[in-house]
Amino acid sequence: MKYLLSMMLFLPSVAFSQTLNCSLIINNTVVEKNSVEIVQGEKVAIFNYDGLKVSSIMRTSSKFEIEVFNPFEPSRSYAVGELREKSDDLSLVSWKREQILEVNCTL
Repeated sequence: MKYLLSMMLFLPSVAFSQTLNCSLIINNTVVEKNSVEIVQGEKVAIFNYDGLKVSSIMRTSSKFEIEVFNPFEPSRSYAVGELREKSDDLSLVSWKREQILEVNCTL
């Protein structure tokens, strides 16, 4: 019984994590791919490409946020969505005259 009680107390403190597989696409060309282990509630860097900083936060076990910081604008862009299955994806797309920027992530 003590063992069961101690496990029940310990479980809420165990961090839930997922592997996020992301692609950085500029002008329809994949320029970077990366897989990161992401823990619920923590911000994780995914890409740092030519000054663009891409990161993600897992808000809940299925809700994710992508952030792109562009120091040249300067601007920050966000996308929030749910990833529950491997077939789900979360994308952020930014269109400008000189560049199409896309970040796509899956589980």
